[in-house]
Amino acid sequence: MSNPTSRHKKRYTFLLFFLSVLTTSGASYVMYQLLARDGINVLDIPIFLLFVFLFLWITLGFWTATFGFTKKIMINEQLIKDPIDLPKDQHVPDNNQRTAIIMPIYNEDVHRVFAGLAAMYQSLESIPGADTFDFFVLSDTTDPDIWVQEEHAWAKMRQQVDGPMGLYYRHRENNRGKKSGNVEDFCENWGSHYEHMIVLDADSIITGQTMLKMVSRMIDDPKIGILQVPPAPVNRDSFFARLQQFAANVYGEMFTSGYAIWTQTSGNYWGHNAIIRIKPFIEHCGLPMLPGQPPLGGVILSHDFVEAALMQRAGWKVVLASDLEGSYEESPTNLIDFAKRDQRWCQGNLQHLRLTVAGGLRPLSRVHLAMGVMSYVASPLWLIFMILSIIQACIGSPHHVGMTGALANSELSWLDHAPLGLFVVTMILLLLPKFWAFLVTVGQPVKLHYLGGGVRLSIGILIETLVSIIIAPIQMLFHSTFVIGTLLGHRVQWNAQNRNESGISWAQAAEAHASHTIFGLGMTVLLDLYIPVLLPWAMPVLFGMIISIPMSVFLSSQRVGQFLRRWHLLQIPEESNTPEILKYQHQQLNQVDSSSPIAVRPFAVLLVDPALNDLHCTLLNEGVGTTAREAENRVRLMRIVTAGGTTRLSHDEKCQLIRDPKALTTLHRDVWKDWPTENLQV
Repeated sequence: MSNPTSRHKKRYTFLLFFLSVLTTSGASYVMYQLLARDGINVLDIPIFLLFVFLFLWITLGFWTATFGFTKKIMINEQLIKDPIDLPKDQHVPDNNQRTAIIMPIYNEDVHRVFAGLAAMYQSLESIPGADTFDFFVLSDTTDPDIWVQEEHAWAKMRQQVDGPMGLYYRHRENNRGKKSGNVEDFCENWGSHYEHMIVLDADSIITGQTMLKMVSRMIDDPKIGILQVPPAPVNRDSFFARLQQFAANVYGEMFTSGYAIWTQTSGNYWGHNAIIRIKPFIEHCGLPMLPGQPPLGGVILSHDFVEAALMQRAGWKVVLASDLEGSYEESPTNLIDFAKRDQRWCQGNLQHLRLTVAGGLRPLSRVHLAMGVMSYVASPLWLIFMILSIIQACIGSPHHVGMTGALANSELSWLDHAPLGLFVVTMILLLLPKFWAFLVTVGQPVKLHYLGGGVRLSIGILIETLVSIIIAPIQMLFHSTFVIGTLLGHRVQWNAQNRNESGISWAQAAEAHASHTIFGLGMTVLLDLYIPVLLPWAMPVLFGMIISIPMSVFLSSQRVGQFLRRWHLLQIPEESNTPEILKYQHQQLNQVDSSSPIAVRPFAVLLVDPALNDLHCTLLNEGVGTTAREAENRVRLMRIVTAGGTTRLSHDEKCQLIRDPKALTTLHRDVWKDWPTENLQV
């Protein structure tokens, strides 16, 4: 006999897809009638199939938002069951329910990493049960200078904190498997000591109260394998980042609530700001190597979706805690960095295409994997749809102008108005959720106050909507390039995300967007020469491409963002009522001395500072540099340092030395014995 939760999940999932298919069927019927008006030709078939597929994609998002809106404002929330029965009392974990808070890092800004860790430590240390938590910094860093800074920051933080939680640091010699391999290494070596692990990204912040609630829900429902908490983007000032923060804050609550309704206990995992039950994770979530060569084969890059699918396959719940707050992250500050992050995710998500038909997975797991693929494949499909429609308009009758051709016909039938009707319906499906989010927010007076009031909220939604319309074609071209490049075998380097707010130059924008501008101008000229009736309809798309260079520079501006902030536009509650944990993080960042020796010459500090040198050598594995060739190379590198200091070392030479405890110990001794006193003042 099925349990009530299972019945609710099936009911909501069926309702979502039924409404999406019903809406798509109506629009598809109209589109078919338009295409068939003068007889079907060879291009009509792909145009129609693309329309059906893409319209269904839009309706899935629309009805997900509708579910969230319905729960939030239209009916009693109790009529829509939560994916889990929320604990009535907050549990205080004991020593049998220990939790590891793990932060995998890779060549990150060390100051930001440890400022966030210090803020979380401070937020958690006074909470009951804090002694059941431990922090782990899991470094995969390959830059020797950043590696030294990490160890220095960790040692300094350990001296400063006085709480009951442990604070541990591990540097991995071989970053096999990237982040998923980093987490796997932790589970293999330390996972048996803990019941749960809270997985963070380098920019993650979670309050102590929220972490305790996460653990409480895991204790209350021992069948939850993964509990994902939605992270809210914060801390950024550029125009682009403020748009992302505002949109996530105003629209995100409604969308995540709707998503949680139809996924119930078959949700997804986003790779960070989530708590995982370690034992089933170790037993069931080992990632296979995909057959074939990268980028579509080899190591699974977007591991989180796959781990959620494997957890569900083993009978464990994966739940989105859409009601929990106090979970934060930082978003990219400009369109180019946002696209670079998307390029990495695109390559990882395209690997999931073959996994959608893998044996044993639950139906909703396949849906999640397919939706991850579609989030990037939709862009080239829209581009193909647009190009085919234009070709059709060039070679066909006026009725084959796709969304606008019927307007050129003088007959007064419903088909003459159908293209405009399809356009209006599409815009409603895309824009109505924004209006609903406005209504939901207006119904929350405290949140509305912190967002600056109803007028500023309305202006903010208008600004965000206009900018989204302008940059959507730019993102479409970016994603199309990424998908095509991946399918052609081009691999992407998964480097650390740029987390500063320096903005982008005109030269950088021109390099990134020149092809977008040329494409937009070229399409405008072609339409003006050959199909002028289509030009007004295409201009909302082409305009964004044409102005992509100045728009990208404008969006990256921190000055514009700060101007908007002074006027309380695109404001989020974390700015007008800053949580204590973010205040503490900002205090830590403000104390950073960018001119200190460890910031300017970290490798030299490693050789001079006795405590840091001893710490680093102790953390290194034994037996490094034992072959005759390595010993000879060690002597050569030591002579370079002795003769001219660390500035004469190349990056690769630093990488060799930093892994050699014998060489570092010898150099440290020689530095203090032979170097002039002024050289010791690093």
